Amino acid sequence: MAAPCSETQRVRAVYRRYDASERAQRKRDPRNPGVWRMRSERWQITGAILGSRFPDSGEGVRVLDVGCGDGDDLVRINQLLPKAELFGIDLSADRIGRARLAVPCARLWVQGGETLPFPDRSVQVVVLSTVLSSILDPATRRSVAAEAYRVIRDDGILLIYDIRLPSPWNPNVLPISKKELRTALPLARIRAQPITLLPPLARAVCGIWSDLYEPLARIRPLRSHYLAVITRGQPDGRERSS
Repeated sequence: MAAPCSETQRVRAVYRRYDASERAQRKRDPRNPGVWRMRSERWQITGAILGSRFPDSGEGVRVLDVGCGDGDDLVRINQLLPKAELFGIDLSADRIGRARLAVPCARLWVQGGETLPFPDRSVQVVVLSTVLSSILDPATRRSVAAEAYRVIRDDGILLIYDIRLPSPWNPNVLPISKKELRTALPLARIRAQPITLLPPLARAVCGIWSDLYEPLARIRPLRSHYLAVITRGQPDGRERSS
C-alpha cells in the first residue's frame, strides 16, 4: 500500500489495468463456481474466527480494512459483525468510490497503509487481503505489516490473507512468507493455515463439477494462499507453518 512515490504509482497503475481488463474481471467473477467456492471457504474460516472472538455481533468493535478495494471484504464483515464500526483505506479513488456505494456505513478514504490515522492499540480487527503480495519493495511490505500490527489492541487480531506460492504469470505480485512476516513482526504470535485451491485449477474444475473443490483443496501443495491470525505476544514455538 503506501510506499515510496514510485511504488505507490506502480501499484495504482497495476490496479487501474486490473479494473480495465475484462480478463482480470472474469477471473474474479463470483458467478464462476470456482471463485464462489474459494470465497466461501475463506469466509467460512474467517467467520468462525471473528465469531469466536466477538460473539456480540461486534458491538464496540473497530474493524479496519487496509487495501479495501471495492469493499467486498467490508460487506462480508458487516454481515458477520453488524454492530462493528467499519473503516477502510485504499490507494485507488475509483475503488473507494465503489466501496462507499457497497458499504455506506463504513468510513473510507484514499491513502496507503504505511501510516495509519489511528492511535497505537486502538483497533480490534485489521484486515490485509492480498495487500502485501502486491507490494514488491521489501522494506515497504515490512513497514505496512508493522503499521497494521501497531494499531491492533492487546485483545485484537490482524488477519492477513495472501499468496504463499509464486504466480509465474503475474509479475506484479510476490508471495510473502511467514519468515518475512516474523521479520516484520518479531513480537507477534502468528498462526497461519494454508487455504484456497489454486485459482486457475479451481476455476477450471469447478466449472465442470464444483464438488471437486473440497477434495482437491485438501492437498497441501495445491493450496495457493494462507490465512494468518496475528496477535500480540511472544512467539511460542508452536506456530503452524505457512
